[in-house]
Amino acid sequence: RINVHPGKDSLYISAITNLEESFSGIPYSSLISFNKAKYYYEEGVKYNSSVSDAHKWEIKKALEICNTAIEKYPDTFGAQECRWLQNSILQKSLKFQTEYGNIPRQPFRSLISYKNVNKVFIRVIPWNESLDKKEKNLSAQELINYYTKQKAVKEWSLDLPDDKDYQQHSVEIKMPELSAGKYLILTATDKKFTYKKNTVGYSKIWVSNLSYFRRDIGNNTVQIYAVHRNSGHQLANVDVEILLQKYFPDDREYRFKRIADGTTDDEGLFEYKKDTDTYGNYKIVLKKGSDRFESQNYYSYYYGNDPVKRMATHFFLDRAIYRPGQVVYFKGLMLETDGKKDHEIITDHKTTVTFYDANSQKISDVTLTTNEYGTFNGQFTIPFGKIGGQYYIMNEVGSQYFRVEEYKRPKFEVKFEPVKGSYSLNDEVTATGFAKTYSGANLNDVEVKYRVVRNVSFPYFYYWWRGYYNWYWGNYTEMEITNGVTRTDKEGKFKVEFDLIPDLSIPGETNPVFNYTVFADVVDVTGETHSAQTYVRAGYVALVASINLPEIVNNKSSDKYSVSTTNLNGQFEPAKVSVDVYMLKTPSRIFRNRLWQKPDEFLLTEEDFYESFVHDVYNEEDQFFNWEKDKKVFQTSFTTSDSSFIAFEDQDDWESGKYVVNLKTKDKNGTPVELIKYFTLFDPESDKTPLREPSWIYLIEKSYAPGETAILYIGSAEEDVKALYELEYDGKIIKKEWITLDDEQVEIEIPIKEDYRGNVVVRVTLTVNNENHTLTKVITVPWTNKHLNITFETFRNKILPGTEEEWKLKITGPNGDAIAAELLASMYDASLDAFAANYWGFNIYQYYYGRLNWT
Repeated sequence: RINVHPGKDSLYISAITNLEESFSGIPYSSLISFNKAKYYYEEGVKYNSSVSDAHKWEIKKALEICNTAIEKYPDTFGAQECRWLQNSILQKSLKFQTEYGNIPRQPFRSLISYKNVNKVFIRVIPWNESLDKKEKNLSAQELINYYTKQKAVKEWSLDLPDDKDYQQHSVEIKMPELSAGKYLILTATDKKFTYKKNTVGYSKIWVSNLSYFRRDIGNNTVQIYAVHRNSGHQLANVDVEILLQKYFPDDREYRFKRIADGTTDDEGLFEYKKDTDTYGNYKIVLKKGSDRFESQNYYSYYYGNDPVKRMATHFFLDRAIYRPGQVVYFKGLMLETDGKKDHEIITDHKTTVTFYDANSQKISDVTLTTNEYGTFNGQFTIPFGKIGGQYYIMNEVGSQYFRVEEYKRPKFEVKFEPVKGSYSLNDEVTATGFAKTYSGANLNDVEVKYRVVRNVSFPYFYYWWRGYYNWYWGNYTEMEITNGVTRTDKEGKFKVEFDLIPDLSIPGETNPVFNYTVFADVVDVTGETHSAQTYVRAGYVALVASINLPEIVNNKSSDKYSVSTTNLNGQFEPAKVSVDVYMLKTPSRIFRNRLWQKPDEFLLTEEDFYESFVHDVYNEEDQFFNWEKDKKVFQTSFTTSDSSFIAFEDQDDWESGKYVVNLKTKDKNGTPVELIKYFTLFDPESDKTPLREPSWIYLIEKSYAPGETAILYIGSAEEDVKALYELEYDGKIIKKEWITLDDEQVEIEIPIKEDYRGNVVVRVTLTVNNENHTLTKVITVPWTNKHLNITFETFRNKILPGTEEEWKLKITGPNGDAIAAELLASMYDASLDAFAANYWGFNIYQYYYGRLNWT
């Protein structure tokens, strides 16, 4: 039986503790102690420092239990198990991370993740060619031994914070200034960097002013832009080498081989074209004077040249599922296509269509010839005596799958009656369902199998709970809280009763909502089975409030934002709400993105940290949900209706920046409900970005038509930033411009041309403070000129009048192709030749032919 008792964990540990105490004088009680320690160890593994201190000390408690059991009964099986767990708890670990490319003569950060380590030793070794050669032939232990013999330019040790909790921790450390070059950083838990019984690791880094960004621009052309790592300015006259990893059979090894080289132009651009065999791991080398930088490996492959035309067959069937003995009517359209815009029908072409069963065994075939419209049609009869499943027809350049089943018309249906009202956790709920035949008779005294499954959601997901939210969803599995068998009564009804049991491992302050899904399978006396499901929601609050507010608000807009209040089952419930809007205090510092998870221990004070790392994040001061409120700019209160809205008064007078909306109300039980939402207020007339961010982009998201103008806003809060602005259409760059941003926001007008149909992409690339930014927006330019000129009803009533059977006879008959061509030409308002050669016309053919022929 499923154990869904909300206090099962506490009951278990209480029971096992009582057992341990009752049999403490017996040697084999050590096995009880081991299971108790194992429980605490598993609880300790749940510790997440970014969420809370919950479970932090459980592993230490497990170790203490193991130590006591080993000391008391050292020769028992339980003590042996405890030693295994003890070794796992005491095992050391050390991981070292740092940024791959760093700025010369500036300190940089590294992250040390560790367990059961209170001191770390660090060496910085200049890289040289002899190290490259040694790496290929030495084992890991030999390699470490060789590295430790090299002369270090920097060497020091650090005492790490040790809470004695036997948990994994991390801390950021300050690395010393280094001159340009490549370096090896060794870390160890032992001063001598010995490999045995200690933890030793290493990392390779570059210190260079050279950086780059790379893009594939179509037709297998690759662009490399060399830029200054700190300022982002383009660098001319930089030597570029493109290396590809290849296998050398004579030496039985992989090595990098130069496949292209050159020098960047005045824009910092080097461009080359890949060959047909150049797929695999690449590396980019930049050199300017004595400065050098090598990229990390990346994978790329050859895309081929311009699209090659190929033959293709598109099959159309009269239905998706058949019974044995039925006739499969099919029609095929053969085209020669490049997969994009160029399509030609294939006439007078012989093709063999083969019919296969579910085991891919041939049933029969037929040879047909395409007519003047590139189509053919035929039929197959499905034989009796074969298994059902996925059958298919195919010719040399196309196939179509369909199902064959011994199906019959269902005799009855199963439904649940709506579960109305609101419920609280631990309430008992009754879900009522019914089974009826399609003739209206009740299906009484038949078996009903049911089960109830619990899931969780967070409608009031606060940003400061994001760590818990992510951790929980990563560790949560749905829970089946009950199951059973019942029977329908004389009215064909059945009931499923269950308790709304919560998951007590989730903190109540996160306001989780538990979703209980009821599944029911009804089986009649012949074995026919039908299913239905319904759901009930319950939580610590009985009301869900929401505001339909975008993340970015244009202060010149007059938009209204809907406010809704419903019970947990989605039904409207009026509530008195108050809405307050505050501007937040935006930090003046321009932050870089953190390269790794926030450390849970700190060696440097915030003041010391920012003396060395002006743009890096110390704790979480870059996260807007941690920013202080500045001033209240809006306030209102009202009782919600089924269509409530709010509009911000004097919005155009508000300052650009980050704002928070705070909605407060109460549910029917008087429990406070609070909704918090954030948005950025953007002023299109301002010359400053709304936030102190290194990069910013904004585009009104809508469909544009040729002749209109899209307005794009880009900016940076940093000074003297070089941004590469590009327009891309169909994989090709159609416009390129370098723009200087000097702590400003600029407006770019993009006239929409007829050639932009099918959407155009805007890309802005910039490097700020040793961090690359790529901002992308898609300008939607739909094919409105391809809209159909007649409706389905027009076609149905005027072009192909008659019954469905008459449609079928007309289109599959001798003149079916001419009828389809007439239909499509009238839809497209074009000649048959124009239709046949047009990609969109072909799509119309697919859609309407299938819909009309086989409805």
